[in-house]
Amino acid sequence: MWEKSLSKDTYTVDEAAKRLGRSPNTIRNWIKNGELRATKVGERGTIIPRQAIVDYAVPPRDVFEFYR
Repeated sequence: MWEKSLSKDTYTVDEAAKRLGRSPNTIRNWIKNGELRATKVGERGTIIPRQAIVDYAVPPRDVFEFYR
Protein backbone atom coordinates (compact mmCIF):
# COMPACT_ATOMS: atom_id res chain seq x y z
CA MET A 1 0.00 0.00 0.00
CA TRP A 2 1.10 3.57 -0.61
CA GLU A 3 1.29 4.45 3.09
CA LYS A 4 4.33 2.17 3.41
CA SER A 5 6.14 4.61 1.11
CA LEU A 6 5.94 7.23 3.86
CA SER A 7 9.40 6.68 5.23
CA LYS A 8 9.65 9.67 7.55
CA ASP A 9 7.98 10.08 10.93
CA THR A 10 6.94 13.69 10.29
CA TYR A 11 6.26 15.80 7.21
CA THR A 12 6.08 19.49 6.39
CA VAL A 13 2.95 21.02 4.89
CA ASP A 14 4.55 20.99 1.43
CA GLU A 15 5.61 17.35 1.76
CA ALA A 16 2.16 16.29 2.96
CA ALA A 17 0.57 18.19 0.07
CA LYS A 18 2.71 16.28 -2.42
CA ARG A 19 1.92 12.93 -0.77
CA LEU A 20 -1.83 13.61 -0.68
CA GLY A 21 -2.00 15.23 -4.11
CA ARG A 22 -3.35 18.51 -2.76
CA SER A 23 -2.09 22.08 -2.55
CA PRO A 24 -0.27 23.35 0.53
CA ASN A 25 -3.17 25.77 1.12
CA THR A 26 -5.61 22.85 1.23
CA ILE A 27 -3.41 21.09 3.78
CA ARG A 28 -3.28 24.27 5.89
CA ASN A 29 -7.08 24.55 5.71
CA TRP A 30 -7.48 20.92 6.80
CA ILE A 31 -5.18 21.60 9.77
CA LYS A 32 -7.02 24.82 10.64
CA ASN A 33 -10.40 23.02 10.48
CA GLY A 34 -9.15 20.11 12.58
CA GLU A 35 -9.40 17.62 9.73
CA LEU A 36 -5.67 16.83 9.75
CA ARG A 37 -3.62 16.58 12.93
CA ALA A 38 -0.45 18.69 13.07
CA THR A 39 1.89 20.40 15.53
CA LYS A 40 3.23 23.95 15.39
CA VAL A 41 7.00 24.22 15.64
CA GLY A 42 8.37 27.66 16.34
CA GLU A 43 6.63 30.71 14.94
CA ARG A 44 6.04 29.54 11.39
CA GLY A 45 6.72 25.81 11.20
CA THR A 46 4.20 22.99 11.17
CA ILE A 47 4.89 19.27 11.25
CA ILE A 48 2.42 16.55 10.40
CA PRO A 49 2.91 13.06 11.84
CA ARG A 50 3.06 10.19 9.36
CA GLN A 51 0.12 8.52 11.05
CA ALA A 52 -2.04 11.63 10.61
CA ILE A 53 -1.46 11.46 6.85
CA VAL A 54 -2.28 7.76 6.78
CA ASP A 55 -5.40 8.26 8.93
CA TYR A 56 -6.63 11.04 6.67
CA ALA A 57 -5.95 9.24 3.40
CA VAL A 58 -7.20 5.78 4.35
CA PRO A 59 -10.82 5.69 5.52
CA PRO A 60 -11.71 3.48 8.50
CA ARG A 61 -12.61 -0.07 7.53
CA ASP A 62 -16.25 0.32 8.58
CA VAL A 63 -16.70 2.98 5.87
CA PHE A 64 -15.93 0.28 3.31
CA GLU A 65 -18.33 -2.08 5.04
CA PHE A 66 -21.10 0.55 4.82
CA TYR A 67 -20.84 0.67 1.02
CA ARG A 68 -20.86 -3.11 0.46
